[in-house]
Amino acid sequence: TLADILAKAITASVSANSKTYDGTTAGTGSVTLNGVVAGDAVGTSGTTFTFADKNAGTGKTVSVSGTALTGTDAGNYTLSVPASTLADILAKAITASVSANSKTYDGTTAGTGSVTLNGVVAGDAVGTSGTTFTFADKNAGTGKTVSVSGTALTGTDAGNYTLSVPASTLADILAKAITASVSANSKTYDGTTAGTGSVTLNGVVAGDAVGTSGTTFTFADKNAGTGKTVSVSGTALTGADAGNYTLSVPASTLADILRRLVSITADNQNKVEGSADPQLTFTVTSGSLVAGDSFSGSLSRESGEAPAIYEITIGTLSAGDNYTLEFNPGLLTIVPDNSNAERVEVPVIFRSVPLPGSSGTGPQNSQSSVTIERNALCSSETEECATE
Repeated sequence: TLADILAKAITASVSANSKTYDGTTAGTGSVTLNGVVAGDAVGTSGTTFTFADKNAGTGKTVSVSGTALTGTDAGNYTLSVPASTLADILAKAITASVSANSKTYDGTTAGTGSVTLNGVVAGDAVGTSGTTFTFADKNAGTGKTVSVSGTALTGTDAGNYTLSVPASTLADILAKAITASVSANSKTYDGTTAGTGSVTLNGVVAGDAVGTSGTTFTFADKNAGTGKTVSVSGTALTGADAGNYTLSVPASTLADILRRLVSITADNQNKVEGSADPQLTFTVTSGSLVAGDSFSGSLSRESGEAPAIYEITIGTLSAGDNYTLEFNPGLLTIVPDNSNAERVEVPVIFRSVPLPGSSGTGPQNSQSSVTIERNALCSSETEECATE
């Protein structure tokens, strides 16, 4: 007779493996057959495990499909397989490389830099934001520690990753290049090239303690003149923040050396008519000559030899081009020479004629005689006083 042996209905238990995010929905797992007769050669193949989406998460649905029985006894069975199971997609751990930018000193610890993600799945939209770079201190230096903080992942695929960021990196703070404006003071001639002046710094960060010292101002030569070159040297930065700067100073500037003012007054002199002129001298009434300098030339006077008063002038007197002489003239008085006046004894009749240095009249006496200066005589015949 005939009869049927019906295929045995068996079931499969499926288990999907959790995985680390890889940007795909592909999964893996295992299939376990339930109800196979002992000793039968039956297995499965072709099973596909597919996550509902690619994103990281727990208890995610994994569809199961494509399972077929294999083996020499497979034809003796029919198989029922669950349509899905559950598994996790774990966020992928990635790292960041950080690089801080070196900067020029600006008085702050603020820094900048960049963050590069390592391990992101190709095609994923992932970036970072919020990273703060902070130098250990504000001062200029090389290989300075820069702390890195606040980095967060951004982008539509950010949730599929966990990020590890270095706590610090290294960078330089470069000294800030600044300039100086220099001004030399004009001075009065003093016989030296030494000068004075001031230095003004340009570009110092507000609030920084920075100054200068050691600046020397030196005129090209000691002589009076305008717009003279003054060399500038020796300037150094000082102050608590000086190390954060480099300084450029002009090599020279311009200033004047003014002529030195000396006031002199000619000494008044006298002489007797016909005698040689006395030495014409003077007195310094204000100012002075620089040590080593001297007057040259000599004073002069108005011409003339008759008894009178003559002005003493500066003549050729000079102290050189480095001086301005303020001259106050003096006077030379020439007095008459009376040493050779003729003396005579003559009888005279005196009239009431006042004599020099006297007043009044005396009695007429033809028997009297006196010795008098000739130019005080009056003739008895002409009644005129002598003019010689």
